[in-house]
Amino acid sequence: MICLEDSCSGGLTQKDVQRIHAATLEVLEKTGVVVAHAKAREILSGAGCRVDGDGRVRFPPQVVERAIEQAPEEVTIYSRLGEPRLRLGGRRVHYGTVTSLPFTADLDGNRRAYTLEDCRETTILMDALNTMEFATATGNSADVPPAVSDTHEQSCIFQHSPKPVLITTHDVEGLRTIMDICAVYKGDMAAFKKEPFVLYCVCPISPLKYAESALSKMMLAVESGFPFIAVAAPGAGGTSPISVAGTLVVGNAEMLCGLVLTQAIRPGAPFLYGGFMTNMDLAHMIMTHGSPEFNLLNSAQARMARHYGVPSFSSAGCTDAHEIDEQAGFEIGFNTLVTALSGANLVHAMSVLGSGTAVCKELLILSDEYIRFTERFCRGVATDDRRLAVEDISRVGPGGSFMDSELTLSLFREEVWYPKLFVRDYFEKWVKEGKPRIRERLKQEAARILREHTPVPVDADKLKAIDAILRSSDRQRLKNV
Repeated sequence: MICLEDSCSGGLTQKDVQRIHAATLEVLEKTGVVVAHAKAREILSGAGCRVDGDGRVRFPPQVVERAIEQAPEEVTIYSRLGEPRLRLGGRRVHYGTVTSLPFTADLDGNRRAYTLEDCRETTILMDALNTMEFATATGNSADVPPAVSDTHEQSCIFQHSPKPVLITTHDVEGLRTIMDICAVYKGDMAAFKKEPFVLYCVCPISPLKYAESALSKMMLAVESGFPFIAVAAPGAGGTSPISVAGTLVVGNAEMLCGLVLTQAIRPGAPFLYGGFMTNMDLAHMIMTHGSPEFNLLNSAQARMARHYGVPSFSSAGCTDAHEIDEQAGFEIGFNTLVTALSGANLVHAMSVLGSGTAVCKELLILSDEYIRFTERFCRGVATDDRRLAVEDISRVGPGGSFMDSELTLSLFREEVWYPKLFVRDYFEKWVKEGKPRIRERLKQEAARILREHTPVPVDADKLKAIDAILRSSDRQRLKNV
């Protein structure tokens, strides 16, 4: 975990923040958001919103402000074993994996369809890496019927790591299945509500629309006690204005709409503010994952979340490159640092290649190195008397050596960051060993972890009950295909 007292803010001054908020309130009141679900519109109407016949909902400023006041400043997420693991809020930063990509990529960018075995292996890698503090279903498994792939992937994650999990599901039936599985682990959903180890998210359709299916899932998740994220994903120049500020206004409106609805459903419901806002590269027609605008938007939304006094969601560890190369190294290292400096709380998308089209297991290992590096940088310079070392300097004196100093022996592991993968050998030793490349070290380390790491086992009776839940759910959901 990274925690900073001060942070960068995407270039936003307090005046900028207030202007974005004012513009968002104007959009919400005058333009509104399409809410394509009758029950959701009824709830919003009861909260004081104006509902039109075409499904558009307009939000008076006082309704938005009241919801902001109701949302909690901090949200605690637990492990499957009941341990508090993520205290979301302030400037505490926690990194995790990405959700629902179609392909697995190797070190050289070669691709194949993602499988359930990839889900298992990625989860084991994530579980072994201390810097990865929450899990996701990193892909859509091609070897499972599409209608039920979500629940099988999430069950796989629960089985192979006790860490918190961020999920979504294809439909309400999938969410109900996950609720049944959560009840097996916790005893019942009342116990889950007290110690949630799963966060739930849906995505609005930019610009300014929530689909009926997303709203059905959202309402059930909030009612059932899942900490919730409305992951707004406007793309500048495509589904939002080309300007960074205009994209912030669209994304902010979508997220605040989600916030108002969650608080109308259950006042005080745990809510995370943030999305996957980026820009469209109009020369290549892709949604960028490594651009300066992507990083500005990530920093800015963390700043807006602090303005509203709610925990934030963000993204890092992703690149537009298709293989682990110089571009990938720069983009991932940079956006990992940016999210740390911005103080974003829950940061997903580690291990993503190709503008969000493929997950790479070895990239997860490299991301671990970047995060450890970033953690040390963000820890900064401690200036207590011991570290100022006046007595030590006086004892050694001019021209002396601090190599055998007691202070060196007591602090050298704490003060100095040591890489697991990056090269610090003498040139001659590096040549003698065959000039090893980092790709080979990544491959070896991933293989070692998969060979040696054993996640906390799940009780056999629980696994049997979960298998029965999945088989019953599969039968019902596949009937409807």
